[in-house]
Amino acid sequence: MGDPMRTALYVKTEYPLLKSMIKIDDYIAFAKQNNVSALTIADENLFGAMEFYTKCMQNNIKPILGLTIPYENHPVVLYAKNYQGYQNLLKLSTIHSEREITLEDLQKYANNLICILPVESDQYYETFSTFFPNVYQSFDHKETYDEHKVYMKETLYLTTEEKSYFYYLKAIRLGKLVTSLDKIETDSSYSDTFFTKANQEILDACHF
Repeated sequence: MGDPMRTALYVKTEYPLLKSMIKIDDYIAFAKQNNVSALTIADENLFGAMEFYTKCMQNNIKPILGLTIPYENHPVVLYAKNYQGYQNLLKLSTIHSEREITLEDLQKYANNLICILPVESDQYYETFSTFFPNVYQSFDHKETYDEHKVYMKETLYLTTEEKSYFYYLKAIRLGKLVTSLDKIETDSSYSDTFFTKANQEILDACHF
């Protein structure tokens, strides 16, 4: 076994239907094979949260539970620092299933949550910093490396070899033929290419 891989953020599992190829059992096996000591998930729902948590604990892997929610049609990633934070994720997830998330909702349930803004949501940093205890900006390309930001790339499959199969999943979700899809240029495999001080701060702050 080689050097241990670091923990990637913004990992999606199969629970948002037809959006990711990552099954939790495969994710656990991948972590054990690559000596990853902590795993994260940030699905658009919490359907897989307890399965993920239980199987991580059974395999001596630290589980870090998150939720991706849309705010004004932009993704916001929230991680639970503890059980109280997970309760707030549940409340926000329930609200999201019923209606759009508002700023007031985020303010009400911000405690014990870590907020990470994907690159496309960076415009909310100043506003969210007024009520989230921990807010991080992010980057997803080496050209924009910043030690004080979080490296966060959406992960939808575990290895680059699975990329071709992801086309079929996307085609099913969109109801199209694989041959009609544009070529996927972005690699959405598990990657620990960059690991900044901010990434480590998040892992250290979460104790579910």
